Amino acid sequence: MRRFQDQSIKSKLMLLTLLTSSIVLILAGVASITYHLIKVRQNLTYNLSTLADVIGTNSTAALTFNDPKAGEETLAALAAYPHVIAAAIYTKEGQVFSTYVGNDAKDGFQPPPLQKNLSRFERNALILFRPIFLKDESIGTVYIQSDLEDLYSAIRQYTIVTVTLIVAASFVALLLASRFQRVVSEPISHLVKTAKAISDRKDYTIRAEQHGQDELGLLVQGFNEMLDVIQSREAELKRKTIEAQEASRIKSEFVSNVSHELRTPLNAIMGYNSLLLEEVYGAVSESQKGPLEGVQRNANDLLKLVNEVLDLARIESGKMPVEIQEVDIVLLIKETLSGMQPLFDQKSLYVRFNQVEPLPAIYSDSDKIKQILVNLLSNAVKFTKKGGIRIAMTARPDKGGVEISIQDTGIGVKPEELSKIFNTFHQVDASATREFGGVGLGLAIVKDLIYLLQGEVRVESQYGKGSTFTVYLPYRFELKKGSNL
Repeated sequence: MRRFQDQSIKSKLMLLTLLTSSIVLILAGVASITYHLIKVRQNLTYNLSTLADVIGTNSTAALTFNDPKAGEETLAALAAYPHVIAAAIYTKEGQVFSTYVGNDAKDGFQPPPLQKNLSRFERNALILFRPIFLKDESIGTVYIQSDLEDLYSAIRQYTIVTVTLIVAASFVALLLASRFQRVVSEPISHLVKTAKAISDRKDYTIRAEQHGQDELGLLVQGFNEMLDVIQSREAELKRKTIEAQEASRIKSEFVSNVSHELRTPLNAIMGYNSLLLEEVYGAVSESQKGPLEGVQRNANDLLKLVNEVLDLARIESGKMPVEIQEVDIVLLIKETLSGMQPLFDQKSLYVRFNQVEPLPAIYSDSDKIKQILVNLLSNAVKFTKKGGIRIAMTARPDKGGVEISIQDTGIGVKPEELSKIFNTFHQVDASATREFGGVGLGLAIVKDLIYLLQGEVRVESQYGKGSTFTVYLPYRFELKKGSNL
Protein backbone atom coordinates (compact mmCIF):
# COMPACT_ATOMS: atom_id res chain seq x y z
CA MET A 1 0.00 0.00 0.00
CA ARG A 2 2.87 2.35 0.81
CA ARG A 3 4.50 1.72 -2.56
CA PHE A 4 1.20 2.51 -4.32
CA GLN A 5 0.91 5.81 -2.42
CA ASP A 6 4.42 6.78 -3.57
CA GLN A 7 3.58 6.26 -7.25
CA SER A 8 2.96 9.22 -9.56
CA ILE A 9 -0.62 10.35 -10.19
CA LYS A 10 -0.23 9.16 -13.80
CA SER A 11 0.70 5.64 -12.70
CA LYS A 12 -2.10 5.59 -10.12
CA LEU A 13 -4.73 6.60 -12.66
CA MET A 14 -3.57 4.02 -15.20
CA LEU A 15 -3.33 1.29 -12.56
CA LEU A 16 -6.77 2.07 -11.12
CA THR A 17 -8.33 2.16 -14.60
CA LEU A 18 -6.68 -1.11 -15.58
CA LEU A 19 -7.63 -2.73 -12.27
CA THR A 20 -11.25 -1.60 -12.50
CA SER A 21 -11.70 -2.66 -16.11
CA SER A 22 -9.96 -6.00 -15.47
CA ILE A 23 -12.20 -6.79 -12.49
CA VAL A 24 -15.31 -5.94 -14.52
CA LEU A 25 -14.10 -8.03 -17.47
CA ILE A 26 -13.24 -10.98 -15.23
CA LEU A 27 -16.67 -10.87 -13.59
CA ALA A 28 -18.31 -10.61 -16.98
CA GLY A 29 -16.16 -13.49 -18.28
CA VAL A 30 -17.02 -15.69 -15.31
CA ALA A 31 -20.71 -14.94 -15.81
CA SER A 32 -20.43 -15.72 -19.53
CA ILE A 33 -18.61 -19.01 -18.93
CA THR A 34 -21.14 -19.99 -16.26
CA TYR A 35 -24.05 -19.24 -18.60
CA HIS A 36 -22.56 -21.21 -21.47
CA LEU A 37 -21.74 -24.16 -19.19
CA ILE A 38 -25.36 -24.28 -18.05
CA LYS A 39 -26.48 -24.24 -21.68
CA VAL A 40 -23.99 -27.01 -22.59
CA ARG A 41 -25.23 -29.14 -19.69
CA GLN A 42 -28.80 -28.61 -20.82
CA ASN A 43 -27.90 -29.54 -24.41
CA LEU A 44 -26.05 -32.64 -23.27
CA THR A 45 -29.03 -33.74 -21.19
CA TYR A 46 -31.45 -33.01 -24.06
CA ASN A 47 -29.37 -34.86 -26.64
CA LEU A 48 -28.89 -37.88 -24.38
CA SER A 49 -32.63 -37.90 -23.58
CA THR A 50 -33.46 -37.89 -27.30
CA LEU A 51 -31.05 -40.77 -27.86
CA ALA A 52 -32.61 -42.70 -24.95
CA ASP A 53 -36.11 -42.17 -26.44
CA VAL A 54 -34.93 -43.52 -29.80
CA ILE A 55 -33.37 -46.59 -28.14
CA GLY A 56 -36.54 -47.12 -26.09
CA THR A 57 -38.77 -46.96 -29.17
CA ASN A 58 -36.57 -49.45 -31.03
CA SER A 59 -36.57 -51.80 -28.00
CA THR A 60 -40.34 -52.26 -27.63
CA ALA A 61 -40.43 -55.34 -29.88
CA ALA A 62 -37.56 -57.01 -28.03
CA LEU A 63 -39.22 -56.41 -24.70
CA THR A 64 -42.61 -57.51 -25.95
CA PHE A 65 -41.27 -60.82 -27.33
CA ASN A 66 -38.72 -61.18 -24.51
CA ASP A 67 -35.77 -61.23 -26.90
CA PRO A 68 -32.66 -59.96 -25.05
CA LYS A 69 -30.49 -60.57 -28.09
CA ALA A 70 -32.62 -58.20 -30.15
CA GLY A 71 -32.29 -55.66 -27.32
CA GLU A 72 -28.50 -55.93 -27.41
CA GLU A 73 -28.55 -55.39 -31.16
CA THR A 74 -30.59 -52.26 -30.59
CA LEU A 75 -28.11 -51.04 -27.96
CA ALA A 76 -25.21 -51.87 -30.30
CA ALA A 77 -26.26 -48.88 -32.39
CA LEU A 78 -24.79 -46.73 -29.59
CA ALA A 79 -21.31 -47.61 -30.88
CA ALA A 80 -21.82 -44.74 -33.30
CA TYR A 81 -21.76 -42.40 -30.32
CA PRO A 82 -18.19 -42.46 -28.91
CA HIS A 83 -19.12 -40.50 -25.78
CA VAL A 84 -21.57 -43.21 -24.61
CA ILE A 85 -19.75 -45.30 -22.00
CA ALA A 86 -22.43 -47.88 -21.23
CA ALA A 87 -26.15 -48.56 -21.59
CA ALA A 88 -28.78 -51.03 -20.45
CA ILE A 89 -32.43 -51.99 -20.90
CA TYR A 90 -34.49 -52.98 -17.88
CA THR A 91 -37.77 -54.89 -17.81
CA LYS A 92 -40.71 -53.31 -16.11
CA GLU A 93 -39.90 -55.53 -13.11
CA GLY A 94 -36.49 -53.87 -12.88
CA GLN A 95 -34.42 -56.77 -14.17
CA VAL A 96 -31.54 -56.11 -16.54
CA PHE A 97 -32.73 -57.17 -19.99
CA SER A 98 -29.83 -56.17 -22.27
CA THR A 99 -26.55 -54.24 -21.85
CA TYR A 100 -24.04 -52.31 -23.90
CA VAL A 101 -20.47 -51.60 -22.85
CA GLY A 102 -18.38 -49.00 -24.68
CA ASN A 103 -14.62 -48.94 -25.10
CA ASP A 104 -14.15 -46.48 -22.22
CA ALA A 105 -16.22 -48.47 -19.69
CA LYS A 106 -14.53 -49.97 -16.69
CA ASP A 107 -13.84 -53.68 -16.67
CA GLY A 108 -16.62 -55.69 -15.10
CA PHE A 109 -19.25 -53.05 -15.68
CA GLN A 110 -22.53 -53.75 -13.89
CA PRO A 111 -25.64 -51.67 -14.59
CA PRO A 112 -26.79 -49.74 -11.54
CA PRO A 113 -30.06 -50.50 -9.78
CA LEU A 114 -33.13 -49.30 -11.68
CA GLN A 115 -34.22 -45.74 -10.93
CA LYS A 116 -37.16 -43.76 -12.10
CA ASN A 117 -37.06 -41.11 -14.78
CA LEU A 118 -33.99 -38.93 -13.95
CA SER A 119 -30.82 -37.33 -15.28
CA ARG A 120 -27.79 -36.66 -13.04
CA PHE A 121 -24.30 -35.25 -13.54
CA GLU A 122 -21.68 -37.12 -11.59
CA ARG A 123 -17.96 -36.44 -11.35
CA ASN A 124 -17.02 -37.70 -14.80
CA ALA A 125 -20.30 -38.81 -16.35
CA LEU A 126 -23.90 -37.96 -17.17
CA ILE A 127 -26.37 -40.69 -16.09
CA LEU A 128 -29.86 -40.86 -17.54
CA PHE A 129 -32.86 -43.19 -16.99
CA ARG A 130 -35.86 -42.99 -19.39
CA PRO A 131 -39.00 -45.17 -19.34
CA ILE A 132 -40.04 -47.20 -22.44
CA PHE A 133 -43.73 -46.88 -23.32
CA LEU A 134 -45.94 -49.04 -25.53
CA LYS A 135 -49.44 -47.63 -25.96
CA ASP A 136 -49.02 -45.44 -22.87
CA GLU A 137 -47.93 -48.45 -20.83
CA SER A 138 -44.44 -48.59 -19.32
CA ILE A 139 -42.82 -51.83 -20.42
CA GLY A 140 -39.22 -51.10 -19.39
CA THR A 141 -36.49 -48.50 -18.84
CA VAL A 142 -33.44 -47.34 -20.81
CA TYR A 143 -30.21 -46.46 -18.94
CA ILE A 144 -27.42 -44.53 -20.70
CA GLN A 145 -24.11 -43.31 -19.20
CA SER A 146 -22.17 -40.70 -21.20
CA ASP A 147 -18.78 -39.07 -20.52
CA LEU A 148 -18.40 -35.29 -20.12
CA GLU A 149 -15.77 -34.71 -22.77
CA ASP A 150 -18.08 -32.30 -24.62
CA LEU A 151 -18.58 -30.35 -21.39
CA TYR A 152 -14.85 -30.23 -20.64
CA SER A 153 -14.07 -29.25 -24.21
CA ALA A 154 -16.62 -26.44 -23.99
CA ILE A 155 -15.07 -25.26 -20.69
CA ARG A 156 -11.61 -25.12 -22.29
CA GLN A 157 -12.84 -23.30 -25.36
CA TYR A 158 -14.89 -20.74 -23.43
CA THR A 159 -12.04 -20.19 -20.97
CA ILE A 160 -9.48 -19.60 -23.72
CA VAL A 161 -11.80 -17.27 -25.59
CA THR A 162 -12.76 -15.39 -22.43
CA VAL A 163 -9.16 -15.02 -21.21
CA THR A 164 -8.08 -13.85 -24.65
CA LEU A 165 -10.88 -11.28 -24.70
CA ILE A 166 -10.03 -10.11 -21.16
CA VAL A 167 -6.32 -9.68 -22.02
CA ALA A 168 -7.12 -7.90 -25.27
CA ALA A 169 -9.72 -5.67 -23.61
CA SER A 170 -7.33 -4.90 -20.74
CA PHE A 171 -4.63 -3.94 -23.24
CA VAL A 172 -7.08 -1.65 -25.03
CA ALA A 173 -8.16 -0.21 -21.65
CA LEU A 174 -4.50 0.43 -20.79
CA LEU A 175 -3.94 2.23 -24.08
CA LEU A 176 -7.05 4.33 -23.59
CA ALA A 177 -6.14 5.04 -19.94
CA SER A 178 -2.64 6.16 -20.97
CA ARG A 179 -4.26 8.80 -23.17
CA PHE A 180 -7.28 9.80 -21.12
CA GLN A 181 -5.38 10.04 -17.81
CA ARG A 182 -3.62 13.11 -19.20
CA VAL A 183 -6.81 15.08 -18.69
CA VAL A 184 -6.27 14.68 -14.91
CA SER A 185 -2.54 14.01 -14.51
CA GLU A 186 -1.11 16.75 -16.73
CA PRO A 187 -2.67 19.68 -14.80
CA ILE A 188 -1.54 18.10 -11.52
CA SER A 189 1.98 17.43 -12.85
CA HIS A 190 2.15 21.00 -14.12
CA LEU A 191 1.08 22.27 -10.70
CA VAL A 192 3.73 20.11 -8.98
CA LYS A 193 6.47 21.36 -11.34
CA THR A 194 5.38 24.94 -10.75
CA ALA A 195 5.48 24.48 -6.97
CA LYS A 196 8.94 22.84 -7.25
CA ALA A 197 10.25 25.70 -9.39
CA ILE A 198 8.93 28.26 -6.92
CA SER A 199 10.51 26.37 -4.00
CA ASP A 200 13.90 26.01 -5.73
CA ARG A 201 14.14 29.54 -7.12
CA LYS A 202 12.19 31.35 -4.40
CA ASP A 203 10.49 33.20 -7.25
CA TYR A 204 6.90 33.97 -6.30
CA THR A 205 6.16 35.62 -9.65
CA ILE A 206 5.77 32.20 -11.31
CA ARG A 207 2.18 31.13 -11.92
CA ALA A 208 0.56 27.81 -12.77
CA GLU A 209 -1.41 27.58 -16.02
CA GLN A 210 -5.12 26.98 -15.48
CA HIS A 211 -6.97 24.42 -17.65
CA GLY A 212 -10.74 24.67 -17.35
CA GLN A 213 -13.05 25.43 -14.47
CA ASP A 214 -13.39 21.96 -12.93
CA GLU A 215 -12.01 21.00 -9.50
CA LEU A 216 -8.43 20.93 -10.85
CA GLY A 217 -8.91 24.31 -12.48
CA LEU A 218 -10.23 25.72 -9.21
CA LEU A 219 -7.25 24.18 -7.39
CA VAL A 220 -4.82 25.91 -9.76
CA GLN A 221 -6.76 29.16 -9.39
CA GLY A 222 -6.56 28.91 -5.59
CA PHE A 223 -2.83 28.12 -5.83
CA ASN A 224 -2.21 31.21 -7.96
CA GLU A 225 -4.25 33.38 -5.60
CA MET A 226 -2.19 32.06 -2.69
CA LEU A 227 0.98 33.00 -4.61
CA ASP A 228 -0.40 36.51 -5.10
CA VAL A 229 -0.79 36.85 -1.33
CA ILE A 230 2.70 35.40 -0.67
CA GLN A 231 4.28 37.64 -3.29
CA SER A 232 2.61 40.70 -1.79
CA ARG A 233 3.69 39.75 1.72
CA GLU A 234 7.22 38.95 0.58
CA ALA A 235 7.52 42.35 -1.06
CA GLU A 236 6.22 43.99 2.10
CA LEU A 237 8.62 41.90 4.22
CA LYS A 238 11.57 42.84 2.01
CA ARG A 239 10.63 46.51 2.25
CA LYS A 240 10.34 46.35 6.03
CA THR A 241 13.58 44.33 6.27
CA ILE A 242 15.42 46.98 4.29
CA GLU A 243 13.89 49.67 6.49
CA ALA A 244 14.86 47.74 9.63
CA GLN A 245 18.41 47.21 8.37
CA GLU A 246 18.71 50.89 7.56
CA ALA A 247 17.31 51.81 10.97
CA SER A 248 19.75 49.40 12.63
CA ARG A 249 22.62 50.91 10.66
CA ILE A 250 21.62 54.44 11.65
CA LYS A 251 21.20 53.32 15.27
CA SER A 252 24.61 51.65 15.30
CA GLU A 253 26.24 54.73 13.80
CA PHE A 254 24.43 56.94 16.29
CA VAL A 255 25.42 54.74 19.24
CA SER A 256 29.00 54.58 18.00
CA ASN A 257 29.21 58.35 17.57
CA VAL A 258 27.56 59.04 20.92
CA SER A 259 29.84 56.51 22.64
CA HIS A 260 32.91 58.16 21.18
CA GLU A 261 31.60 61.58 22.21
CA LEU A 262 30.90 60.32 25.73
CA ARG A 263 34.29 58.67 26.16
CA THR A 264 36.19 61.90 25.52
CA PRO A 265 34.66 63.94 28.40
CA LEU A 266 34.57 60.84 30.62
CA ASN A 267 38.28 60.30 30.15
CA ALA A 268 38.86 63.97 30.92
CA ILE A 269 36.72 63.75 34.09
CA MET A 270 38.56 60.60 35.20
CA GLY A 271 41.91 62.18 34.42
CA TYR A 272 41.22 65.35 36.41
CA ASN A 273 39.70 63.30 39.22
CA SER A 274 42.86 61.16 39.37
CA LEU A 275 44.99 64.29 39.53
CA LEU A 276 42.87 65.55 42.43
CA LEU A 277 43.23 62.24 44.28
CA GLU A 278 46.97 62.35 43.68
CA GLU A 279 46.94 65.90 45.23
CA VAL A 280 48.53 67.43 42.14
CA TYR A 281 46.41 70.56 42.71
CA GLY A 282 46.92 70.65 46.43
CA ALA A 283 46.19 68.65 49.54
CA VAL A 284 42.95 66.70 49.74
CA SER A 285 41.37 65.94 53.09
CA GLU A 286 40.07 62.52 54.06
CA SER A 287 36.50 63.83 53.93
CA GLN A 288 37.13 64.96 50.34
CA LYS A 289 38.74 61.70 49.20
CA GLY A 290 35.54 59.70 49.74
CA PRO A 291 33.44 61.69 47.26
CA LEU A 292 36.31 61.84 44.76
CA GLU A 293 36.76 58.06 44.93
CA GLY A 294 32.99 57.69 44.39
CA VAL A 295 33.28 59.92 41.31
CA GLN A 296 36.16 57.80 40.04
CA ARG A 297 34.27 54.55 40.67
CA ASN A 298 31.08 55.71 38.97
CA ALA A 299 33.04 57.18 36.09
CA ASN A 300 34.72 53.80 35.60
CA ASP A 301 31.32 52.08 35.60
CA LEU A 302 29.98 54.58 33.10
CA LEU A 303 33.05 54.15 30.89
CA LYS A 304 32.57 50.37 31.02
CA LEU A 305 28.95 50.83 29.97
CA VAL A 306 29.97 53.12 27.11
CA ASN A 307 32.58 50.60 25.97
CA GLU A 308 30.00 47.79 26.08
CA VAL A 309 27.52 49.83 24.03
CA LEU A 310 30.29 50.65 21.56
CA ASP A 311 31.31 46.98 21.30
CA LEU A 312 27.71 45.95 20.74
CA ALA A 313 27.30 48.57 18.01
CA ARG A 314 30.48 47.44 16.29
CA ILE A 315 29.42 43.79 16.37
CA GLU A 316 25.96 44.56 14.99
CA SER A 317 27.40 46.72 12.22
CA GLY A 318 29.91 44.01 11.27
CA LYS A 319 32.88 46.26 12.01
CA MET A 320 34.31 44.16 14.84
CA PRO A 321 37.61 42.67 13.57
CA VAL A 322 38.78 39.18 14.48
CA GLU A 323 42.51 38.76 15.09
CA ILE A 324 43.38 35.09 14.57
CA GLN A 325 46.32 33.69 16.51
CA GLU A 326 47.32 30.58 18.42
CA VAL A 327 45.66 30.69 21.84
CA ASP A 328 46.71 28.67 24.89
CA ILE A 329 43.22 28.55 26.31
CA VAL A 330 44.34 27.14 29.70
CA LEU A 331 46.89 29.89 30.20
CA LEU A 332 44.35 32.51 29.11
CA ILE A 333 41.85 31.29 31.74
CA LYS A 334 44.50 31.34 34.48
CA GLU A 335 45.53 34.89 33.54
CA THR A 336 41.90 36.02 33.53
CA LEU A 337 41.27 34.47 36.96
CA SER A 338 44.42 36.06 38.34
CA GLY A 339 43.37 39.50 37.10
CA MET A 340 39.92 39.12 38.65
CA GLN A 341 41.10 37.67 41.98
CA PRO A 342 40.49 40.94 43.90
CA LEU A 343 36.86 40.82 42.72
CA PHE A 344 36.50 37.26 44.07
CA ASP A 345 38.18 38.17 47.34
CA GLN A 346 35.93 41.18 47.80
CA LYS A 347 32.89 38.84 48.08
CA SER A 348 34.82 35.96 49.72
CA LEU A 349 34.02 33.56 46.87
CA TYR A 350 36.11 30.48 46.08
CA VAL A 351 37.21 29.87 42.49
CA ARG A 352 38.21 26.42 41.26
CA PHE A 353 39.57 25.66 37.83
CA ASN A 354 39.40 21.96 36.89
CA GLN A 355 41.40 20.88 33.88
CA VAL A 356 40.56 17.19 33.42
CA GLU A 357 42.84 16.50 30.43
CA PRO A 358 45.50 18.29 28.40
CA LEU A 359 43.98 20.40 25.66
CA PRO A 360 45.38 21.42 22.30
CA ALA A 361 45.88 25.07 21.41
CA ILE A 362 43.11 26.71 19.42
CA TYR A 363 43.30 29.32 16.68
CA SER A 364 40.99 32.19 17.47
CA ASP A 365 40.92 35.75 18.91
CA SER A 366 42.40 35.70 22.42
CA ASP A 367 41.16 39.21 23.32
CA LYS A 368 37.58 38.35 22.50
CA ILE A 369 37.79 35.02 24.35
CA LYS A 370 39.12 36.91 27.37
CA GLN A 371 36.27 39.41 27.13
CA ILE A 372 33.79 36.51 27.03
CA LEU A 373 35.39 34.98 30.14
CA VAL A 374 35.48 38.30 31.98
CA ASN A 375 31.82 39.01 31.22
CA LEU A 376 30.68 35.53 32.31
CA LEU A 377 32.82 35.56 35.46
CA SER A 378 31.70 39.11 36.33
CA ASN A 379 28.09 38.01 35.85
CA ALA A 380 28.70 34.99 38.12
CA VAL A 381 30.31 37.16 40.83
CA LYS A 382 27.53 39.74 40.60
CA PHE A 383 24.73 37.24 41.26
CA THR A 384 26.57 35.02 43.78
CA LYS A 385 26.39 36.06 47.43
CA LYS A 386 28.12 33.02 48.93
CA GLY A 387 29.80 29.87 47.74
CA GLY A 388 31.91 30.17 44.65
CA ILE A 389 32.60 29.51 41.00
CA ARG A 390 33.83 26.39 39.22
CA ILE A 391 35.47 26.45 35.80
CA ALA A 392 35.97 23.28 33.77
CA MET A 393 37.32 22.54 30.30
CA THR A 394 36.80 19.48 28.11
CA ALA A 395 37.87 18.59 24.59
CA ARG A 396 35.08 17.90 22.10
CA PRO A 397 36.79 16.22 19.13
CA ASP A 398 33.38 15.04 17.91
CA LYS A 399 32.44 18.70 17.39
CA GLY A 400 35.95 19.85 16.50
CA GLY A 401 36.57 22.16 19.46
CA VAL A 402 36.61 22.68 23.23
CA GLU A 403 33.97 23.49 25.83
CA ILE A 404 34.40 25.84 28.79
CA SER A 405 31.81 25.71 31.57
CA ILE A 406 31.42 28.32 34.30
CA GLN A 407 29.24 27.20 37.20
CA ASP A 408 28.19 29.46 40.08
CA THR A 409 26.16 29.06 43.26
CA GLY A 410 24.23 32.27 42.74
CA ILE A 411 20.53 33.09 42.59
CA GLY A 412 19.90 31.17 39.36
CA VAL A 413 17.38 31.98 36.65
CA LYS A 414 13.70 31.14 36.47
CA PRO A 415 12.83 28.69 33.67
CA GLU A 416 10.62 31.20 31.87
CA GLU A 417 13.52 33.69 31.76
CA LEU A 418 16.20 31.37 30.35
CA SER A 419 15.35 32.11 26.72
CA LYS A 420 15.61 35.88 27.30
CA ILE A 421 18.82 36.34 29.29
CA PHE A 422 20.96 36.92 26.18
CA ASN A 423 18.65 39.68 24.90
CA THR A 424 20.03 43.21 24.83
CA PHE A 425 19.14 45.31 27.93
CA HIS A 426 17.19 42.39 29.43
CA GLN A 427 16.85 42.18 33.21
CA VAL A 428 15.10 39.39 35.03
CA ASP A 429 13.14 41.87 37.16
CA ALA A 430 13.40 45.38 38.51
CA SER A 431 14.40 44.24 41.98
CA ALA A 432 17.41 42.40 40.56
CA THR A 433 18.46 45.54 38.74
CA ARG A 434 18.28 47.61 41.93
CA GLU A 435 20.11 45.02 44.05
CA PHE A 436 22.78 43.81 41.64
CA GLY A 437 23.11 46.70 39.17
CA GLY A 438 23.87 46.49 35.46
CA VAL A 439 21.86 47.31 32.34
CA GLY A 440 21.77 43.87 30.65
CA LEU A 441 24.51 44.18 28.04
CA GLY A 442 27.14 41.72 29.33
CA LEU A 443 25.47 38.49 28.26
CA ALA A 444 24.26 40.01 24.99
CA ILE A 445 27.88 40.87 24.14
CA VAL A 446 28.95 37.35 25.18
CA LYS A 447 26.43 35.79 22.80
CA ASP A 448 27.43 38.05 19.88
CA LEU A 449 31.17 37.54 20.46
CA ILE A 450 30.77 33.75 20.63
CA TYR A 451 28.74 33.82 17.43
CA LEU A 452 31.45 36.01 15.86
CA LEU A 453 34.04 33.36 16.81
CA GLN A 454 31.83 30.63 15.24
CA GLY A 455 31.05 29.11 18.65
CA GLU A 456 27.97 28.28 20.70
CA VAL A 457 26.70 29.09 24.17
CA ARG A 458 24.06 27.42 26.32
CA VAL A 459 22.87 27.89 29.87
CA GLU A 460 21.41 25.57 32.48
CA SER A 461 20.01 26.94 35.70
CA GLN A 462 18.07 26.07 38.84
CA TYR A 463 16.37 29.00 40.41
CA GLY A 464 17.85 29.61 43.87
CA LYS A 465 20.76 27.18 43.34
CA GLY A 466 22.91 28.62 40.57
CA SER A 467 23.65 28.62 36.85
CA THR A 468 26.08 26.95 34.45
CA PHE A 469 27.15 28.68 31.24
CA THR A 470 28.84 26.43 28.68
CA VAL A 471 30.83 27.94 25.82
CA TYR A 472 31.92 25.94 22.80
CA LEU A 473 34.78 27.24 20.64
CA PRO A 474 36.11 25.52 17.50
CA TYR A 475 39.76 24.45 17.29
CA ARG A 476 40.26 26.71 14.32
CA PHE A 477 38.38 29.83 13.26
CA GLU A 478 37.41 29.44 9.60
CA LEU A 479 37.55 32.61 7.54
CA LYS A 480 34.31 32.71 5.55
CA LYS A 481 34.34 33.45 1.83
CA GLY A 482 33.80 37.13 1.17
CA SER A 483 34.69 38.11 4.73
CA ASN A 484 36.81 41.18 5.33
CA LEU A 485 38.03 40.09 8.78
